[in-house]
This record gives sequence, C-alpha cells and structure tokens, in this order.
Amino acid sequence: MWWIAHQLKALQYRKTHTPTFGLHLHSLQDNAAALHTQIQHALSQSGATNIDVVTYSMGGLLLRAMLTLYPDTPVKRVVMIAPPNQGAEMAELVRRWIPVHELGWDPLAPLLPNAPTQLDEPAAQISVGIIAGIKYNGTGYNPLLSEDNDGKVCLTETKLKRDHQWITVKGRHPSLILHPTPIHQTKHYLEHQRFDQ
Repeated sequence: MWWIAHQLKALQYRKTHTPTFGLHLHSLQDNAAALHTQIQHALSQSGATNIDVVTYSMGGLLLRAMLTLYPDTPVKRVVMIAPPNQGAEMAELVRRWIPVHELGWDPLAPLLPNAPTQLDEPAAQISVGIIAGIKYNGTGYNPLLSEDNDGKVCLTETKLKRDHQWITVKGRHPSLILHPTPIHQTKHYLEHQRFDQ
C-alpha cells in the first residue's frame, strides 16, 4: 500500500498510515481490534475528526470487521480495491488443495464463500466505492473460477448489498494497487465521492 499512500499525499491529507497485519496469524477480530487502536492513535495525533480508508483485498474484510466491533469509528469515505466482500471461490479451491484446516489452522476461513456475510457492511453514512479487477473476456485471469475475475476474486464477489459505487478495471489482483488506473480512480473518489467515468 506504500505506493497508494504516496500518491494520496497529493490530496493534502494531514497524514497517511499504512498498517500491516499478519492476517493469517491472528483472528480477524483480533486484527480488527488492533486496527481500531491504530486509528484512534492516528486521530489523536493528527487532531482529525474522521478518516478515509483505502483497502486492498482482504483489507476490506478487516475494515468491515472493525466497523462491526466498533461502529462509531469516524470513517467518512472508503475505497475498496478487489475486496472479497462475498467471500472468494478461490479460497475454497485452495483450502481443498492444501487442507491445512484439518490440522486446526484455518487462515482461509474468513474468505470462504458467504463467510463475510457475518460482518456488518459499512453504515449508510459512509461513502463507499469499490474497484474490481477483471479481464473483460468472461472467464477472467483464472479459468477455474466461475466468472470474470482478477485471478483471485470474482467480479460479483466484490460487491456489497448496500448502495455503493462500483467500477471495473482491467488487471490482475496483485497489480491493482500499483496500476495507474485504480490509483487515479481511488484519488478521484476520495476527492469527489464518485469515480471518474
């Protein structure tokens, strides 16, 4: 996320933070509590009264877990890049191929299809924009998945049930946080609360 954070400095944010979590080492709830602590610290340090959040991949679920536990966190705008908001078929496939969950360690559990439905979606007053990566060929970068995808997350898996803005860009999952188009769209959304169509 360092490159996106660097790009966002042009928007005159008081400060940008790029927290990193070992999502496979701790529960989603424990990581959510740690994120909330970091946000509270950042708010007190900067004197800001609210924050904007940009997430990538499972970071979207981490944000939702935090908002489920701490719904009063003053989040104003959110841009989610390639979020598995409805879970991910890919997680189920990998879990089948590498069944580490049978040993009692299940890092893919929060990513299984429909698992994220246990998390609250961002409240209505939070402005949310979602950027999904696809190949625009109907089958995506990973032909093992059921629809167009970025190699890891399918198109419809990125969506929320609540109202939100949503766009697609051509790109693979790992490149979406480095490619100029998603970065431009992220900046545009944070400035105007809409994507650049």
